[in-house]
Amino acid sequence: MALSDGVELPGTFGIDQHQIRIFVAGGVPIDGQMAGATEDDLSSVDDIVDRFDEDDLVIALSASGSTPYPCEIAKRAHAKGTKVIAIADNAATPLLDVADVASVLPARAEVLAGSTRLGAGTAQKVALNIISTLATVQLGHVFQGMMVNLKADNAKLRDRAIGIVANIANVSGQEVDRVLVASGRDLKLVILLAKGCDPAISKRLLAEYQGRLGCCLGALEVLQKA
Repeated sequence: MALSDGVELPGTFGIDQHQIRIFVAGGVPIDGQMAGATEDDLSSVDDIVDRFDEDDLVIALSASGSTPYPCEIAKRAHAKGTKVIAIADNAATPLLDVADVASVLPARAEVLAGSTRLGAGTAQKVALNIISTLATVQLGHVFQGMMVNLKADNAKLRDRAIGIVANIANVSGQEVDRVLVASGRDLKLVILLAKGCDPAISKRLLAEYQGRLGCCLGALEVLQKA
């Protein structure tokens, strides 16, 4: 669940790849094979927790709330001073006990007894989608319901980027396409340029307002009226 949500964030919201680290018991699978015994293997936990610091946030997942691998990582991270969010589908479980923020997702009984693929898995995926989306909104990567920090690195996302800029800046798609290439596909910069802002001022505004496009556009409007 975490892997499927996390890998979308760089392309969709422009989150730096280095800000997202996904740890799965036994390692992230590259061949579709996940051995069940790895849930009990704690040999890599020390190395993982050594990478955490006080500026990190750990989101630990376990449907049961007692899976050894995420429980041990959460426990040691919390002891180290790293903030921990724990998500489980059972209350009063070890994973939730060591969390700074504990979230219980009480799904209905599974259709297949003993499986967590439907109720619990779906609930956790939805929770992660909400967390990541709200986080990117607060980081300023969403403006008027549009993904203004996406990376236009394929044909589909390039077309989407052109549509976003054309919509916000009220310019033609052809003009956007030219500016998009010239600006290195920095979508927020393209929007300010398309609104008639000088390149140097555009970059200064983005730095001053930490990339929050709404604030930049508000400041630009004041400048243009002065």
